[in-house]
Amino acid sequence: MRAIPLGLLTPDDARFAGGKARGLDALLKAGLSVPRGWAVLEPESDPAPLLEAWRAAGSPPVAVRSSAAMEDGAAASYAGQFLSLLDVRSEQVLREALTRVAASQKQPTAYGGSAGVAAVVVQEMIEPEMAGVAFGRDPATGEGVVIEAVLGRGDALVSGAATPDRLRVAGEKREGSTPLVREMERELLGRLAGLEKLFGVPQDVEWAVLKGRLWLLQSRPVTPTAAILLSDLRRSSREDTCWSAAYSLAETCPAPTPMTWEFLKRMMSWEGGLGRAYRRFGFFFREDVKRDGFLRLCGGRLYADLGLEAASYFGEWPLAHDLDALRQNPALAARPELKPDWKRASAAFWLKLPWYFWKLSSAQRRLTAARASFPAEFADWERAVRTRTSLRASSPAQFRERFRRCTEDSAEMAITASILASAEWERTPAPKRGDLRAWMPSDLAHRGPAEMELAEPRWRERPEELERFRREAPAGRDAGGIYALRERGKDALLLETETLRLDLLEFGRASGLGTDVFFLTPEELDRPDPALAARRRRERESLLRIPLPTLVFSRGATAAPTSGAGLSPGTAEGVAWLPASPAETPPAEAVLVVASLDPSWTLLFSRVRAVVSGRGGLLSHGAIVARELGVPCVLWPEALERLAAGTRVKVDGDRGTVHVT
Repeated sequence: MRAIPLGLLTPDDARFAGGKARGLDALLKAGLSVPRGWAVLEPESDPAPLLEAWRAAGSPPVAVRSSAAMEDGAAASYAGQFLSLLDVRSEQVLREALTRVAASQKQPTAYGGSAGVAAVVVQEMIEPEMAGVAFGRDPATGEGVVIEAVLGRGDALVSGAATPDRLRVAGEKREGSTPLVREMERELLGRLAGLEKLFGVPQDVEWAVLKGRLWLLQSRPVTPTAAILLSDLRRSSREDTCWSAAYSLAETCPAPTPMTWEFLKRMMSWEGGLGRAYRRFGFFFREDVKRDGFLRLCGGRLYADLGLEAASYFGEWPLAHDLDALRQNPALAARPELKPDWKRASAAFWLKLPWYFWKLSSAQRRLTAARASFPAEFADWERAVRTRTSLRASSPAQFRERFRRCTEDSAEMAITASILASAEWERTPAPKRGDLRAWMPSDLAHRGPAEMELAEPRWRERPEELERFRREAPAGRDAGGIYALRERGKDALLLETETLRLDLLEFGRASGLGTDVFFLTPEELDRPDPALAARRRRERESLLRIPLPTLVFSRGATAAPTSGAGLSPGTAEGVAWLPASPAETPPAEAVLVVASLDPSWTLLFSRVRAVVSGRGGLLSHGAIVARELGVPCVLWPEALERLAAGTRVKVDGDRGTVHVT
């Protein structure tokens, strides 16, 4: 056993001390009033070190509380799941309390499974005149601060046995009251604001008042609710905007793990593949987009700030999305159209207007020139990718270099190919767009569901399914021209990301982390922290249980609930089929209903009457395949919520509608 005084934890100690001990330790290091105590590591071993420290402190009455690895985390508090024992006054009772509290951490919880490595906090008791809890953010609304108070000790409050006085403060508005004097109330409100800055997130605090002094007994992140998550997202922008989970990247990676989130952030940054591709053509990010990007993670999901995304093409040029149209028809978010909004133009923009027109003309010339020059450069890169993917990274440093090359060099080539293919689509008259033939891969082994997610297995790791796909999937198709480079570029990039996955799996085996390696970042591979990775995994699982909308608006009403958009023309009737995997066999008259147009679902398109998807764009792989196979396809964000398996439906890809018949 190790008994470490709170306030003296080293980074190594903190890895094993659990959430409660880490929070208290941080409070003491910040100079705040916290009762004296110890973080107890390895609590089931010989308690002599703790008993010696307790006797040296005068054998005061103590509280013995759990501080398990997963406890008091950013997404799950494990509140009330483990034993806490108060008023422990003798050595024998203290020994027993340590054993009982540690044992309680091994029991199944309401969250599923245990809470990780056992640890305990032992703290000196105080007998306050008043105590309570305070939330740095109201869980119900996502706004304002909530304080709850009872006379005497607060254990009756947190256990649910007492009804507290309650005060809610939001700006200048106050609702309710507590017995706290106004001066102490102001101090507590100030503490909550300071703790949010200290920890980076709003805190859930247990507090007490003794002889006019405010004591902090615990500080942990406020457990996220949908209201808090959406409030935080709205606070991230000062503009009138919309955050979209229907952005094209979310089609193949809707909820990235930490490693994949690092990959996406770097790839879509000004220094990464997106910025490098844009610079080829003279496009440029606005300064705030250069600094912060336009992708956000909310509740574990990937969102794009469409206001910032609009500012990633020509800086201050006042491009904007029609937010009112998105509210009326959320499906438009899958293929949003940018239009100038001259009312938003700044004075600086008007002064530089001739320069902007020159930049537009220059970009058009570069796009035209690239149609002739880029295919040869692309072919060289494609050959290089297929050569180097057979090599394994032998160290974290080599992996980081490969990660950099993939998010910068290779992503630049794939995104450049996509830009040129999109330009080819736009410059082709609508009646002739059917002549544009997309390239389709003949080898699916390195592809898979959610294939931009590094943690997701590829088809080669599912040999039975891969063999079936090779027998039943439409044959690969070669195609020439600029338009074909889009899918070829994506395929080569995914071949390189599979190499990253294989490297990470090997690091996971060597370190004992297993698949938890995907919950670290490239910089953390030199000294992997199993507790940190496991905690992040559990936090992500908790966040993904919170329902969030596809579109989040900074102002005004939410999106209309029943709109759709056509992605592939034609009409068909059939029975709604909601498979869990592309490996399932469709029933007769099946209308495939899926969360996204992930390319893995396209293997079923030739055997269903129509497709209805919750996410996907007009130029997504799935939409292209549907059009080329003549399968009607409609984008409907609420498809999975509104359509039950077995329901008979009519799908109209021309009008973008789905009707229950």
